[in-house]
Amino acid sequence: MLALNNGHSIPPIGLGTYKITGSDGVAAIKSAVELGYRLIDTAFVYTNEQVVGQALREIFSQGNGITREDVFVVSKLGPTFHRPEAVEKGCRLSLERLGLDYVDLYLMHTPVAARDSDDGNDRSEIDDEVTPLETWKALEECQRKGMVRSIGVSNFNEEQLMEIVTHGSIRPVVNQVECSIGFHQAELRKLCNREEILIMAYSPLGKPKPGKKHVFLDSSDLKKMAEKYGRSPAQISLRFLIEIGTIPIPKSSKTDRMKENLDVLSFKLEETDVQALESLVKQQRSMTLDWLKSSKHYPFNDQ
Repeated sequence: MLALNNGHSIPPIGLGTYKITGSDGVAAIKSAVELGYRLIDTAFVYTNEQVVGQALREIFSQGNGITREDVFVVSKLGPTFHRPEAVEKGCRLSLERLGLDYVDLYLMHTPVAARDSDDGNDRSEIDDEVTPLETWKALEECQRKGMVRSIGVSNFNEEQLMEIVTHGSIRPVVNQVECSIGFHQAELRKLCNREEILIMAYSPLGKPKPGKKHVFLDSSDLKKMAEKYGRSPAQISLRFLIEIGTIPIPKSSKTDRMKENLDVLSFKLEETDVQALESLVKQQRSMTLDWLKSSKHYPFNDQ
């Protein structure tokens, strides 16, 4: 377990659940917990909080010794709930969908707000009248009321993160961002290390462009290193992220892949190999979140 800056602890690796839905999703999440995953990441906009909640209820009712306190649940505030008066509503909707009394970590999914919609999930109209700091201060109240144990942000750049740190009254415990061998966020990691904010790494294995090879998983250098450790390139990539102090949340619904990903906790990389991996490929972002680009709060213009 890793220490958060507020005294709580968080598992060193988790399961991403984006696009994991339906009865197959319930079965996949149950398999993950049975394999040993203790961090499950979801979000309001994934529209699968009910699936995560159902899977957890079934796990907890099986009498196998796994209880609510054993599983670290992460969810995220939908962009349509950024107005201060709507933040608690968004949080309560997540709790209702999950069927939980609290979540362990609740994140502001983006620094960009969207205007309210009937289902809360239409992000087509940007709302730049509300600032990330206003939303954050309302999110702090959700923690004070016990709805969430810890709060953090996602997709925040260095400047946006420091505004929260400087002017908020509760320090974020996590910034969830894209992070992989191909884009390992060196400068942001330095800032987060200094401020005692952990980076949770989504898309930790990168995302190949359609019709093209995977930029770094197909690297001959990475394959050689995988052979040295008797592991797969994906396992070396995930272990690298753990070695540099981030929390990877690889997404998979396949039991064998989930098991392989979790097995990265069973070995370590030599420091010289970590350094070699840091310079393996040119840094390149694969997730640009294009729907945010029209906002003045778009976080990736400076990177």
